[in-house]
Amino acid sequence: MKNITLLLSLLIVTFMSSCQNKKSSEEESSVIKNVSFTSFKESTLNETFTTINDKTVNFSEILKTHRGNVTVLYVWASWCPDCIKGFPDLFELQKQFPTVNFVFLSLDRTKDKWKESIEKYQLVGSHYHIDQKMKDSFGASIQLDWIPRYMVLDANNTIILSKAIVADDPELINTIKSAIE
Repeated sequence: MKNITLLLSLLIVTFMSSCQNKKSSEEESSVIKNVSFTSFKESTLNETFTTINDKTVNFSEILKTHRGNVTVLYVWASWCPDCIKGFPDLFELQKQFPTVNFVFLSLDRTKDKWKESIEKYQLVGSHYHIDQKMKDSFGASIQLDWIPRYMVLDANNTIILSKAIVADDPELINTIKSAIE
């Protein structure tokens, strides 16, 4: 009986350890594998944004405007405390990389709040608003699970970093450095 109990205990410990190792490697791979996609889906490219001048433009047109330059897409909203708290680091990032295009994609609930916030926080870059929530089609297409969200595109609009949530993220900074060299 002792042998059976010992054997069962050993099997349970081995199984639990195996499950834990599998979970750890899955978690690790999701952290390490940042670029889960390198281009935007056709449906994403067709998403409609509004410019600061109240014109509508497809996401593909936004990207075409910035083709040929390294571009940082910054998904944000004026109601997002982490976005506002991170503006000083964002401004430092812009100072550090003056040749990089910064494209602000707002998820604000109203265009008035969006425009007020651009002025209030003196956000410098290209500004676009999409009338969607985080989990709607645009957010789902870029696997948006948190804002702020930084994405880096190379000069060909290939996504070379799909997710950073702070402007002083070393991976974000190193990706931009590598792209402009």
